[in-house]
Amino acid sequence: MRTLKEAKVVFIDWSGVVSDDRRPVYEANARMIESKGFQRSTFEEWLRQAKGNPVDLFRSLGIPCTEAELYTQYQQVFPQVRNEGIRPIAYPEALPFLKNVSESRRVIVVSSHPTPFLREEAIEYGVDRYLHAVHGSELKKAQAIVRALKNERIRPHEAIFVGDMTHDIYAGHEARVRTIGVTTGYHPRETLAVALPYLIVDSLAELQTHL
Repeated sequence: MRTLKEAKVVFIDWSGVVSDDRRPVYEANARMIESKGFQRSTFEEWLRQAKGNPVDLFRSLGIPCTEAELYTQYQQVFPQVRNEGIRPIAYPEALPFLKNVSESRRVIVVSSHPTPFLREEAIEYGVDRYLHAVHGSELKKAQAIVRALKNERIRPHEAIFVGDMTHDIYAGHEARVRTIGVTTGYHPRETLAVALPYLIVDSLAELQTHL
């Protein structure tokens, strides 16, 4: 692939790229941290500490937990937060971007966001019809991308991965696809740049001009 315009598959993260869920995810994480007897951080501090999934965040804070325990608790707490009115919202450019891109390419979501929540949000945002496949609850995104490439019979150089965090960029590198960092989510431009993505954009609308 000489340019991004030749990409046949667009892998895309969900949180921070399509869905702005930073506030509800923060609140869910904060309540879970408090349930372990630890003090919640401010939203700004939490963003600076943000990891690819709650398991990595808790371990980085020295909070003992198992993956199964944490995800079970998260799937209980996140809906409570959402039902209290702290809800994720779609980025304004997400729907037109996905609609446009899906007309000529396969759009595949690869995300650590739990699959049931992801599918509910996709329907709520009106973008589910534009998604070729959805791979949620993925803690190892590189492996998910490699599996999807095999299933779709697409070579790595024919795909790109769009993410908002350094772990997304590293996952793309590991899967040998070109990576695009978008600054609308959890990590700012200077943090994304450390992971050396092929391109950094400030919105999906800007990315559209490269495709």
